[in-house]
Amino acid sequence: MSNEVAVKDNIEAGLPAIPEEYTGYEGMDVSAFVVPRMKLCQPMSKEGTAGKFRLNLTGEEFATIKAAVLKMNRGRIWWNKDDLTADEPLCRSLDFMKPDPRIPDPPDSRCADMINGRLTQVCIKSKWIDGERPPCHETFNMLCLDLQTEVPFWISVHGKSISGVRKFLSSIALRKKKLFDFRTVLYSEEKKEPTKHFVLCFEPPVPIEDDIKPLVYAAVQEFHDVDIAATYDAEEAVKTAGAEGGSGGDEEPDWVKEG
Repeated sequence: MSNEVAVKDNIEAGLPAIPEEYTGYEGMDVSAFVVPRMKLCQPMSKEGTAGKFRLNLTGEEFATIKAAVLKMNRGRIWWNKDDLTADEPLCRSLDFMKPDPRIPDPPDSRCADMINGRLTQVCIKSKWIDGERPPCHETFNMLCLDLQTEVPFWISVHGKSISGVRKFLSSIALRKKKLFDFRTVLYSEEKKEPTKHFVLCFEPPVPIEDDIKPLVYAAVQEFHDVDIAATYDAEEAVKTAGAEGGSGGDEEPDWVKEG
């Protein structure tokens, strides 16, 4: 819609003549905005309905989410299995290679390193020892675009949900296609063992339609440099100011995280 048409429509509707393109935040760039996090609520979650997705910025809940995945990266997280309601993990890595600087006393200065040309786990908490699973688990951080609300969000996946992420990622990567050229639907599936919990699932990827490709590509252009660390920084600032924050009770219990 042109400015002339938009202004005319406003006037005819009895509204002030404001151009369609004007938003009020033209002086801001993407660095001023916080990309929220989406969480799959569990039965022990402090907030939200078990089995639904909850957007931490607004508290909105969704049973399913039609989304395009804009980008994905690996990380690690170590939760205290004796305190399932802890607000913070014992340690966390946002890039799979080094601890998050927000963690006060990480067990090692490195999580992994390239040794003899091969990615190798360095930290003792991320190594398999005598067939025993390490306490620090792999995560996938996915930046997604909700195709219905047009809101971008991060969702961190670990534990029993990891296998679904790997299948989804592989089904696109093995075709040598762009991740964001496909859409999917995120949904949850209830599991009974060892106790009731929910895992993240994906519908098979479908190529995005031509009419939504401009929306998705614009989001990729705007947010491709955004890091999940910026979201954690913003949440930490809110917590420091005394407002409600953190994620502990909304995370999966330790046995669910063991993927």
